Amino acid sequence: MNKLNYKYKYSKLLMSLLVILFTMVFSSCQDKLEDAFLNPEKATDVKIEYLYSSTLMNELYLWEYGDFFHKFDYFNAFLQTGGPERDMSFLQQPNSNLGQGWFGRYYVNIMKNVNMMNELYNGLPDEEKAQYDVYMDLANITKCYGIGFISDLFDDVPYSEAFGAFSNNFFPKYDTQEEVYKAAISELKEIAVRLKGMTLDPDIPVQALLPAQDVFFEGDLDKWSRFASSIRLRMAMRLSEVDPDYAKSEIVDIVSNFDLITEPEYNALWIERDGNRKNDNSRIWRSYKEQRTWGAMSFLAPGYMFYELMKPANDPRIPVLFAPDKNGEYTALDQLPSHPHIDPVDYSADIAASYPSQYNWTTFGGNYNLPFLIVTSSEINFILAEAAQRKWITANAKSYYDKALQQSIDLYYDINANSTENIYNFKPIKPDQATIDDFINNSTAAYDGTLECIIEQKYIHFNMHKPYEIWNDLRRVGYPNIPNKGLCTETVVRMPYPGSEETTNFENFKEVNDKNNYTTKVWWDAN
Repeated sequence: MNKLNYKYKYSKLLMSLLVILFTMVFSSCQDKLEDAFLNPEKATDVKIEYLYSSTLMNELYLWEYGDFFHKFDYFNAFLQTGGPERDMSFLQQPNSNLGQGWFGRYYVNIMKNVNMMNELYNGLPDEEKAQYDVYMDLANITKCYGIGFISDLFDDVPYSEAFGAFSNNFFPKYDTQEEVYKAAISELKEIAVRLKGMTLDPDIPVQALLPAQDVFFEGDLDKWSRFASSIRLRMAMRLSEVDPDYAKSEIVDIVSNFDLITEPEYNALWIERDGNRKNDNSRIWRSYKEQRTWGAMSFLAPGYMFYELMKPANDPRIPVLFAPDKNGEYTALDQLPSHPHIDPVDYSADIAASYPSQYNWTTFGGNYNLPFLIVTSSEINFILAEAAQRKWITANAKSYYDKALQQSIDLYYDINANSTENIYNFKPIKPDQATIDDFINNSTAAYDGTLECIIEQKYIHFNMHKPYEIWNDLRRVGYPNIPNKGLCTETVVRMPYPGSEETTNFENFKEVNDKNNYTTKVWWDAN
């Protein structure tokens, strides 16, 4: 017996035993769940309205410690969004932490509550289902948001059969990325249409409860509709190179018929509300603290972003994104071949004693009011500027671009002004509007009609806090033109699947095994 057949037969035997065991446990659990959740004679705390809140408080929206800590080193160097000052040869080997964990977290940790909501919903009589339709629509927005993110990492992923544990389907097929994307885009459209015509009835108890359960928008269905349409816009633009006709058609429909997150008051932001989590041993703040104090130096101001894009334009965001160095100047770790390397680097865990500059600790690392930027108006206006630049919509690209720049400046100064950090207190005075207008219209950052210009400013707006979106643009259109990405002997263009997939879903995994590496492009990466 060859090793592959042995491995296959052993895996099938192992999985058969696990399925039998799981079925027995699940059957018992299901009886208990049905008895507890669906029997109106028994009180329960597990209800659709309570499960809903947990669909929002997950790693898709809230960066956790490990997400940032293990990705800072690689992404900050690869994307030139931050230091580190070290031998750049470490880029030659892809960091296995970049995508690992997300696969299981999405399908198990994140979607378990959506799946349970669906199970409870399907067990309701029709007249009660109507009361919960709004909860299901909002939860399914998270499902679509998440599947887009997972597919961006892994390409083909389970979707159409992925959420069938309650129907005993433990081995879902892999849908192509095209199928996944177009199904999610279609569902987001359907949800946005329903939400536009929906109002909450305060006389229905479960709907009256929604504002308290909704930690994002407090039951504001207009904001949810805008959020759904903005995710759809982002996903449609992702297909600009592989299926431009489809992407254009979707974007024209969105712009013509739906409202978007085009103004700051509609931003999808999440600020930690749990006072017990607002400390430097929790979430993203622990990542900041350990990277800074352990000497990883991932927060040094990046040379390409700073010297090539921001300093020549006298960008007003410089003092709010970065802190002054030990000499009171703004400098960066220059890793560009065209510039002399700053020498010597005098790194210090004390931000004020460091050379070159680090990211502004008041704006970011020490700020427990730091919002998680899920979707911002600046991002959406940059996408609309790209659509106009491509002549897909009859609008002025410069108007969208200028608006996005203004909103990015406003956002970071607002974050800085509302910071809880009280050690360094790096709070620069925001420039007057005349200075900002001059930057937008007359500096090297002024719109020049090119796609590159749009993506560069989008890149600055995201900086080190949205690395996956920067990476997606880099794969999709080749911008920003980051010099040092060429140091990678194997440029990472996708994430390999977790090893558990080959063992537990062997038959279906065979269909995607040939692309289980770092170097096979995802479907939409036609650049």
